[in-house]
Amino acid sequence: MIQREFSIMEMQKNIIRVFIVVGYICLGLCQSANAQIMVTGKIVDADSGQPLATANIRAVDTFFATISNEDGVFVLEVSEFPVTLIITHIGYADQKVLVNEAAEVLSIRMQPVTYPFEEIVVTSDMGSAIMQKVIEQKGQWRPKLKHFKAMAYTRQVAENLEDEARIVGIGDLVSEIHWDRDRGFRELIVSKRHTKNVPEWLQTYSIVKPLKSLPNIYDDEVFFAGNRIIGPAHPDALNFYHFELREQQYNGEQTIYEISLRPKTKLQPAFMGRVFVLDEAFVILRAELELSSIIYSSAPLARVKTSLLQQFQAFGDNMWLPIDFHLQIGGSGGIPGLFRTARGRLTLITQLKNFEINQQLSTQIYERDQIVSVDDVSVREDSLFTKFSDRMPFSEREEKAYGEIDEKLTIRKAFPPYGPLARWVTMSLGPLRSPDPSQVPRGIDGFLVGGMGGDYNRVSMADMRARIGFGVVNSATGRRDRLFLEGGYAQGPARWIYRAEFWHEWGRVRSRNQGRLSVRHRAGIVERYYSYHYGFRPVGRILSTNNILSRLGWDDYYDYYWRESTYVVFFQTFLKRRMGLTVGFHDEKHSSLSKQTDFNILGRDNIQRPNPPVDEGRIRYIDFRFRFVKSRYKRVAARVEWGSSDLFKSDFSYVKYELGFDWRIETFLKRRAVPNVLDVRVTAGTFTGDLPVQRFGVLDVWRPFTSFGTFKHLNGYPYEGEKYLGVYWQHNFRSAPFEMFNMEYLGKRGFEIALYGGSGRTWISKEKLDALQYQPHVLDKFYHEAGVSLNMYHGIRINATKRLDEDGFSIRANFTLMRPQL
Repeated sequence: MIQREFSIMEMQKNIIRVFIVVGYICLGLCQSANAQIMVTGKIVDADSGQPLATANIRAVDTFFATISNEDGVFVLEVSEFPVTLIITHIGYADQKVLVNEAAEVLSIRMQPVTYPFEEIVVTSDMGSAIMQKVIEQKGQWRPKLKHFKAMAYTRQVAENLEDEARIVGIGDLVSEIHWDRDRGFRELIVSKRHTKNVPEWLQTYSIVKPLKSLPNIYDDEVFFAGNRIIGPAHPDALNFYHFELREQQYNGEQTIYEISLRPKTKLQPAFMGRVFVLDEAFVILRAELELSSIIYSSAPLARVKTSLLQQFQAFGDNMWLPIDFHLQIGGSGGIPGLFRTARGRLTLITQLKNFEINQQLSTQIYERDQIVSVDDVSVREDSLFTKFSDRMPFSEREEKAYGEIDEKLTIRKAFPPYGPLARWVTMSLGPLRSPDPSQVPRGIDGFLVGGMGGDYNRVSMADMRARIGFGVVNSATGRRDRLFLEGGYAQGPARWIYRAEFWHEWGRVRSRNQGRLSVRHRAGIVERYYSYHYGFRPVGRILSTNNILSRLGWDDYYDYYWRESTYVVFFQTFLKRRMGLTVGFHDEKHSSLSKQTDFNILGRDNIQRPNPPVDEGRIRYIDFRFRFVKSRYKRVAARVEWGSSDLFKSDFSYVKYELGFDWRIETFLKRRAVPNVLDVRVTAGTFTGDLPVQRFGVLDVWRPFTSFGTFKHLNGYPYEGEKYLGVYWQHNFRSAPFEMFNMEYLGKRGFEIALYGGSGRTWISKEKLDALQYQPHVLDKFYHEAGVSLNMYHGIRINATKRLDEDGFSIRANFTLMRPQL
């Protein structure tokens, strides 16, 4: 009995011992999995004591590397002690430091060195010869690089250079970078921190987001601001750049060549600056580059200078990967003589650490369409930005900015405008704050909106309306139900106008395919014909450009009639919104209206033309519309409208067919963000049956506010017809002609040259002409024109147009509207 009790007690003790041992083992494993061994230090010039920024620090025989910040401070994660660090900086002797244990801060003094050998005779082709070897070496190791993953630490710093380089906004991101040779870049943001005045849409603004990739100077083509720039290590780089050996430096063991580069052509986007090449290995250690001015020639209000810096380290099987990327954009904006903003600078620095080279990447991240995505759970868990202790260390002034900047420092206060128009200049980067995603209700939510609208033309005179809308949004399913009510009074015909409309929508707001079912009943004054160019151009949501011009004494562009209508319309998109289909049934009553006024605010002696009558009665029809969109400037639209007296009890039986074709072809200088392009537009329509006059189609003509797709020599109001055909073309040479003749300053201000032309005709049958109660504006033969235009500041256009089918020449200026969509 005693022996048995002893045995039980021993067994219990042994079990406890096992649990204790297992507990220690588990604790040790957890600590090993989570512990981060950090080495911190400060790097300075041994002679002057000044801190050395962008020094390279790498742990020998590992994938751990980093750079120093502007104060020379660095933080590097290592796997174990002891560890040997190699510190390099162009112009200084390489230094090795053995670290046996974590210290507070390593103090590393870098010794400047000069080239110890006799000067060599530099010939004009030595730079090209060295770069040819760099290209050949790249061909040896770059094919081995298939994919990699790394941690990226990005800092964004905005400064006012006219206020002692004061930091006015700062932010940090931690993200995972995935690169695959075939599938490209993906970035997953896992932590972020920003000063309170940074709007939410900027809080995830890494370098990858605007550039669609992390630039690598070693790439054949570097994508920046929409430009495809030939890299200095491109196989054909010697055909694009002048390379010149400028200087030789020494790192204590090897020679480093400093080679300058400048483009051979003015018309292609290119780099300018210098690269540092390591002798014998013939690899690029560091690149300090600027962008050619043509990259920003499409931004005439900005005076911008951009510089890039990137450094490389050898990893694995002697593969050279970027360990950082520095982007610095400085300058100011404004209109000369009217206003300008304070000079500012935006700096984005990305450090890459902890490379995983040629290991299998997650397929899940490449299933997402977004190049940059956010891990909301990880970001919320690290709301204090403390999870990643090896992040980029703050400099003294950056730490100070985080403590002082609040949400009251708006962009206008940070970069105050100067000049006569400064008080009217509004600058905003959007809302400073957005709701915390975790606090946004996931379910049903409601909204209420309201506003005022108006019109003024020769028929309606003063037309004022009040509108209100309210709805319910289910954020979980993407369904949305909306009801709009509108009411007002038209002074001219002395009639009340109203609208009631209900929408039921499905498909998430940001999903690829969406649909809508809408039901509407409306009574009011509408235009007799539709124009893609001058129809819906509200200014301040009150008056369209046509209303404004007619109030200034120009001819009213439209004719009008009274319409009471009820419709039901179904709309659905397919193929990721590239294709859209609309089907609707319409029941409308049409009646004529007469002109009411010739008033204009300038008191010009201009008599507006009469408002012609329409074919009155009831029109019931089915409307089919199809749209295919390949890109913003490549689209096809078709429409069929079918009215039947037998089937729908309509007063008119007809079928109307319409086609719109819009296509853009890149022609020259395709590497530029805004290459030379040829635009082609075709609009056409025909019919069968008895087409009422209010269903005629039109060809648009010149107005003081116009866009591509109109006749520039013809003016007044549009040409109409039962059938119509318009073909328009324009080749925009952009600023290239000015750059060819050393007038880049004009290109930077948005000056462009374009050739254009157009042909078209409208048809009205003799029977219809005899039945009309007014004299129509019709092109009774084919019209042809061609011309040249000077575009200035991307808003003003001067057209010199020659009529080709008969005598006629005109020079007219206009403001360019946004390109209308078919």
